[in-house]
Formats: sequence, structure tokens, C-alpha cells
Amino acid sequence: MPALWTELKRRNVFRVGVAYLALAWVVIQITDLAVPALNLPESLHSIVFYIGMVGFPFALFFAWAFELTPDGLKREKEVDRSQSVTHATGRKLDFAIIGMLLVAISFLVVDNYVLEGEEGVVSSDPAADETLAVESQSYDSIGVLPFANMSNDPEQDYFSDGMAEELLNALAKLQNLQVAARTSSFAFKGKNMDITEIGNTLKVDTMLEGSVRKSGTRLRITAQLIDVANGYHLWSETYDRELTDVFEIQDELTSAIVAALKVHLAVGETTERAATVDNWEAYDAYLKGLHAIRKRTDESTSAAIGYFQEAVRLDPEFAAALAQQAQAVLLSVSYGGAPKEEAAAKGKALLSRALSLNPELAEGYAARGYLAMEAGNCSAALPDFEKARTLNPNLVEALHWSSICLGEEGRLTEALQLSQRAHQLDPLHAAVFTVLTNFETQFGMEVEINREAAQRNNPYRFLQYQSDLLLREKKWAEAFALSIPPGAPEDALFLTAVASVFLAQDDTDLFDRATNASGTTDHFLKLASLMVFRHFDEMEQYLASLSDTDLTWASTGAWHGHIQYLRGEAADAEPLLLKAVIDENQEGNLNFPLSQLNLTISLADVLNRNGKAEQADTFIKLARSKVDTLIRNGAAFGYQFAEARLSILEGDNEKALSLLQKADESGQLLWANLNEPIISRLQHDPDFIEFKASYYDYLNAERAKMNWPPVVPE
Repeated sequence: MPALWTELKRRNVFRVGVAYLALAWVVIQITDLAVPALNLPESLHSIVFYIGMVGFPFALFFAWAFELTPDGLKREKEVDRSQSVTHATGRKLDFAIIGMLLVAISFLVVDNYVLEGEEGVVSSDPAADETLAVESQSYDSIGVLPFANMSNDPEQDYFSDGMAEELLNALAKLQNLQVAARTSSFAFKGKNMDITEIGNTLKVDTMLEGSVRKSGTRLRITAQLIDVANGYHLWSETYDRELTDVFEIQDELTSAIVAALKVHLAVGETTERAATVDNWEAYDAYLKGLHAIRKRTDESTSAAIGYFQEAVRLDPEFAAALAQQAQAVLLSVSYGGAPKEEAAAKGKALLSRALSLNPELAEGYAARGYLAMEAGNCSAALPDFEKARTLNPNLVEALHWSSICLGEEGRLTEALQLSQRAHQLDPLHAAVFTVLTNFETQFGMEVEINREAAQRNNPYRFLQYQSDLLLREKKWAEAFALSIPPGAPEDALFLTAVASVFLAQDDTDLFDRATNASGTTDHFLKLASLMVFRHFDEMEQYLASLSDTDLTWASTGAWHGHIQYLRGEAADAEPLLLKAVIDENQEGNLNFPLSQLNLTISLADVLNRNGKAEQADTFIKLARSKVDTLIRNGAAFGYQFAEARLSILEGDNEKALSLLQKADESGQLLWANLNEPIISRLQHDPDFIEFKASYYDYLNAERAKMNWPPVVPE
């Protein structure tokens, strides 16, 4: 063994090993600085480390087996010991080791003292900063991609995602800056796409991307701001801090980005961050909760509630965690089967506490408004939505829910504008897109969409767009076939079910699968489909299993009343419909929402049939005022069938037939609509008979494309 040790020393194996490690350390440190500065892929860190690790045993092997001589590299056994120059080579290696160690020590000093003394920021050249500021004066929109997790631990994804999301939220609160919403920007996570292509899809001028490396109590965040038009870097920074300084880093990042964009706004700390600035553990639990709540499953929603509860336990004044806990509790109704009334009460209490702690919490007001909207009280919801939009102009949920409530109030122009704004901020949000499509249809507009981007990044959204368009164009068979190709997402069953109603295809199993496809229960879709196909007994059985809190369109009493109405039982329908229309509108206030327009018209018909013409006339006038409001607000489509029913009650059959034709042309008329009680009053009108025959001819031609038998007109 002593002989081996002596031989290893003679052949400089130890010196080569030390020199190799010193060189590897220097290379790793240079890579650590070069990656963010040159916008190189973060994976280069792992590649360099792996190559260095693999090369170490080979370096030792070559030091043992070969010797560098004046005549070149030779195998050690071929060198005459008397001619060996290993001693001279060893001296050179000593100097090389000393030099590389000095370089390594210099890196350590700069990294831990110089940069730390500058509060952890590796600043860019001041002259370059000035140039960039001049060049970036026109930027007013940004997308924030999820930050890459460089901790070599997939379980730390919650932290890197959370950092990006918190930064996105801080930027979204700035009045003059348009920030692409999380739903759309985070849809690109893990996708190998060009940053310019992503920015164009999100319709923003700039993109922010970065990485997070967490090791023990140390944190390194790297961020780069990129011009979407040319792909060039506008700004890049690296922050090295302790985890307890994470809030300070977020504020510095926000200020630096705004400075680079030249958006002249004051960027201050938010109340919810200040509440947790000294409690890292509470904030960590909060980030884990955000990560879980985004997954929208039974398990993740339950986990999110637990994380937010832990955050509040650690910091009882953490308002943002209380608001998010309320959101998770409300979601537990759809994802977990929690009782709706109990969840609403608990969510209300949590939101009350959150807003008392932080009266400037936009998400809290939005959630409170959503609670009121779900209870059917849009007049109470709208002030909360407006407050949320004032505090955070880029909060997509507040914009989206506001548009729905404004639509219910008949304020279509305002609703359209807010829906368009929500779509602009979150172009890949399927629910936002659906509502926008409805509003634009009412105005006779075409939906603007990047079809290629939508098909690639959100196949369901593209499928939804295509199906809606086909139904609007009366291509019912194509819509049905489009939504059920092999490998289609389960949610597409919803579109299939809707298309099957237009095709008069009674498939109860299809509707059962559609209402449960995405883990939620759509009671309206189920009840509406049963009503269209006149399965009244099954409807009543289904309603018996529900409470009013399970429904959003109308109460169980309203549904029962409509069943009796369609059955021709006017005497039984009257008290049920009267109670539904009056009691569901804030203690007798008859300024009903648009979703109850047809219900109110049905009530007027029932009162007429029961010999109460004067009372019926009151509701006819109310319905007419609502329709006139829609028309004044620019509605072009979407109301024609309801107005056709109303026109018949007003005695204008010619106008009613014209409206039915318009409803049919825009793909809004169901075959079942032609057989409902009010429209049936036209059954002896020659023009209506001709129109109905033409409708059924077209319907059966579409059914024939699916190899289905024809439907016989009733």
C-alpha cells in the first residue's frame, strides 16, 4: 500500500484530481453567471455538473496511465523513469491549482459579500439601462410565464409557480399595465415554444420568464424581460437572498420591471404581503395551497383547504390566505360534494374576516360578489365586482362575473365590453370565451380567435368554438360529430349533448355522461334536456333529489311550475310560477333578470288561460320593457324566440312568425320550441304550417347524415 501511495504521488494523480476539482468549480461558477446573462437554457447547469462529475474518474485514469513528456503524451509504461518529467509537471500543476483556487475564492467573495452588500442584485450596466429605458417607452402589456424550478426537486414546483403568480398579481394591480391572466400564461408551462410565439398568442408586448433555485434557506431568482416583437432582452437580473426576504424580492422585481417598461406608476407593497413578511412558514403553506387549488380535483381542493388553514393558523392576520380558503371551500361543492348551503355560509364568514383585515383585497370582493351571484342576486353582486375591478383592473374573475351579471340586468353594452376585456387578458380561458361568444352572438358579431393557437394550446376551447359556430350556422350533424371524435376530451360530451338536442336525438345516457364528465354536476343541462324531450315524470323525480341551493337558474318550484305549464295544467302551474317570479326577485321587485324572461312570459300565458287578463297584462308589459331594453342596448340576436312568444300574447302573430324565422336563421330555434303552448297557437296559420314543415325537412336532412330515422312533426 505505501508503494501504491508513493506511485500515485509520483504520477501526479492527486495533483490532477485537485486541479480538476478546482477547474470544475470555476466552470460551474462561470456557468452560473453566464446562463441568465446570455439567456441560455437553465438545464445547462445540470449538463455542466453532470459532465464534470463524469469526467473526474477519466482525469484520474489518464493521470495514472499517461505522462506528458517533451515529446508529447505517452503511455506511462513506455517512459524511461530516468527521463521522466513528472516532478516538473507537478510543479506546473501546483501553480495551476493555486491560480484556480484564487479565482474560485474571488467568486465566493463576490457572490457572498459584494453582491450581498448590494442587496443581492446583480445589476446591469447603467449606460445599457438608460438605453433600454429609452427604447421601452411604448410597452404597456406583459405576460408572466411560470418560473422554472431549478431545485432538482419536482416537489418544489409549487414554490417557483407561486413566485411567478405572486409577481403576476402584483403587476396586475397597476392601472396602466395590461397583464395576461394566469390561466392563459401558465397554459404554456412545460411547452417548448418560442417566446415570441407565446407573446403573440397572449397578445402582449413583453414576456417575463425566469427561474427559482431554493437550497436550504438560500434563494436565487433569475428573471428576464423579453421584447416579443424581436425576441431581444430588455432587462435581466439575478437576486440572491435568504428565504425570509422573498417579499422584498417580489417588490424589487415589480419595480424593476415597471422601470424597464417605462410605465410611470408607483409600485407599493400590498397589504396581504406585509401581513406575512415575518412569517416564512405561513407564506410557504399559502403557496402550496395556491398550487393545489389550481388542479381542480376533489383531492387537490381538500388539500388546498388544509394548506390555507395552516397558513392562517401560523399567521391569523393573513388576509389573502383567508380569501383563498373561502374560494377553496366554495369549490368543494363541485369538487368534493360538500353541501352548498354549508359551504356558502363558511365561505361568507371567511371572506368577512379577510376583508376586515384587508379592506383593499380585490380577490375578497370578487369572491363575495360571486357568492351573491350564485344565490341569484346580481344587484348585490355588482357593487362587489366593481370594487374588485377598481382595486385590480386586471382581475379576470371580477371582469368575467361582472359581465354575466350585467347581462342578466340587460346592460349588454357594458357586459360585452367587460367580457371582451376579460378575453383580452385571458385568451385561453374557456368559460370567458363561452360568455363572450354569447354576447357577441347577441350583437351579431363574429368571435375573433387565433384558431391555430387555440387548437394547439387549448384543444377543448377550439372544439367549443367550432361547435358553437356550427350550431349557429345550423350545421347540427357536423357539430354533433365534431364533439365526439376518438380521443376527444371528456368535456366535449357537453357539446355533443347540446348538439343532440338540436338534432332531436333523445339520449338520456349521453346527458348523464355529459353532466358528470368533468367531475361536476350541471343540473340545468340535465333538467333542460329532460324538458325538451318531455320526460316530465323523470324531471320531477330528479327535482325531488335537489334543493334550491343546488340550482342557479331557478328554484325547484319554478321548474315544477314549468312542468305543469307544459303539461297544460294551467291551474296547477299558476301558484308555482307566480311564487317563483315574485319571490325570486328580492321581495316582490319585478325587475327580473333576463334568465327569467321566458319564465315570466309563461306566467303571463298561464294567467290569461286562468281568466286573469289584467294581472297577465302586468307581466306582459314587464317582459316587453325588458325586451325593448335589450334592443336599445344593441342586441341583434338571442332574444327573438322570447319576443316571438311575447308578440303572440300581444296579438301580433305576423311579427311572431318573422321573429321565429330570424331565430331559426341564427341557429337558436329548437324543434321542441315549435310545440310549446304559446307557439302552438299558430298551428292553424298557413304561413306557420309551411315554416314548420320546412324546419322539419331540414332537421331530418341533418339526421339522415347521422343515419338516424326521420322525426315526424307533432
